[in-house]
Amino acid sequence: MTEKMNKGQLLSEIAELRQKLSVLEESLAHRILPEKRFDVLDTIDDMVAFQDTDMHLLWVNQAAAASVRSAPEALVGKRCYQIWHNRKAPCPGCPILKVHSTGKKQSAEMATSDGRHWLVRGLPLLDDEGNVTGVIEITSDITRHRKNEEELLVRARMLDSASDGICLINPGGEFIYANDMFCTVHGFTRDELIGKNIREIDTNKTEEWYKWLSSELREKGSLLFETTHYRRDGSVFNLEVNSSEVESGGQRYLLSVERDITERKKADETIRGLYEKESTLRQELEEEIEKRVTFTRMLIHELKTPLTPMIAASDIITESVPEGPLRRAARSIYNGSQMLSRRIDTLIDAAKGELGMLQMNLESINPLDTLKSVAEDTAPLAQRRHQILKAELPDSLPDIFGDEERLRQVVVNLLDNSLKFTPSGGTITLRARKERKKIVIEVEDTGPGIPAEQQSHLFQAYHRGADPNQHGRGLGLGLSLAKIIIELHGGTIRVESREGKGSTFSVFLPVPEKRKRG
Repeated sequence: MTEKMNKGQLLSEIAELRQKLSVLEESLAHRILPEKRFDVLDTIDDMVAFQDTDMHLLWVNQAAAASVRSAPEALVGKRCYQIWHNRKAPCPGCPILKVHSTGKKQSAEMATSDGRHWLVRGLPLLDDEGNVTGVIEITSDITRHRKNEEELLVRARMLDSASDGICLINPGGEFIYANDMFCTVHGFTRDELIGKNIREIDTNKTEEWYKWLSSELREKGSLLFETTHYRRDGSVFNLEVNSSEVESGGQRYLLSVERDITERKKADETIRGLYEKESTLRQELEEEIEKRVTFTRMLIHELKTPLTPMIAASDIITESVPEGPLRRAARSIYNGSQMLSRRIDTLIDAAKGELGMLQMNLESINPLDTLKSVAEDTAPLAQRRHQILKAELPDSLPDIFGDEERLRQVVVNLLDNSLKFTPSGGTITLRARKERKKIVIEVEDTGPGIPAEQQSHLFQAYHRGADPNQHGRGLGLGLSLAKIIIELHGGTIRVESREGKGSTFSVFLPVPEKRKRG
């Protein structure tokens, strides 16, 4: 006898035999058993029997006869349920009985008392009018397959508590196992899923896709892919699936580990949308910055162009005419033009700082020389205002890496603010010291102090204090620009102030480490 055929091979063999069976069907329709035996049916291990409409056996193959240790001829005329089940009536749920009543193919799994499992299939034989004239019964022993599946199920059930959905699918595409998470995600009970075909919950997957999947799995052993499934309520959700083939008893089963990635997909879409929005906003911002740069350049040009001859002409007049009303008028024009020019320079620097375009000419400098020079230049202004300017500077300070002109600009601005807000008779003190790896520069005054609610806004551009006595002097850019310059030096600036007690502005600049000689 040839090697046993598995279920898939049997179905293929039966399909090929259908044409040969047409002669037999015609004979059965007239209740005549053909003399010619189909030897090929005697070469398979599945049991094949032909029945009439009363379920009497008309012919059986060798496997069917051998199952009850009898000759095929001895079984003719008996009913199948009498021979194989020792019953006086058909078994409950008998698929052969259903073929007689429906005229359609039927199949069912049945178990016998000896613990064996059988797949029983019935094929109807019809006359020209579509009436059932007989049935071909094919019974396959699937005990080994069921035991293999049971072994797989024992292993699979250990995965019931896994956080990912896990399922096992037989060669026919039917679920034979699904863990708790798989059932929960899909909205089915385990009983509802077992026996259901994967195609019933998979979305828009063609036969070609499954052929491709099978080919990929056989070539690679496992495959990670994304797909979509239907839930029990009909809604669709996204899955990431890691599938691999498991072979048992000559059969290939599909083991899949699945993860619901619906929320991840939504997050990806949200991130993609935000990225596109950010990209659009960035482009708009860059265009706006370009417009602002262009406008600032034009504004500076328009303001500076008339100032240059005014400053030059007033300076010449001041030096050329004797002391008197005309010279005082020329000096006023010159001083006013210079102040306006400085304000324009501050506006330019602030605009550059906001746009990240302010350049520093960094080099090794000694801040002590700069501080002494600023103190000397500021002293006459303090005297005219009847204020006291103290310069409490050490004998030496270490060199730093900085832009001397920009550092001077910051200190001048801090002193100018203190002079502006300190009343006549008040004191402004300029200090400097080395503190650990930093140089600390302080400007302290005995002015009215700064309200606590305003201190957090002092270094913001265009912020101006609420002192009614100052009548809105200044653009509110000095401290903002000072902060930008100091940060470009790698330092920080801060303020400490109490109303009625004055204010102290502190600048912290890093001291570079000395290189060791090799």
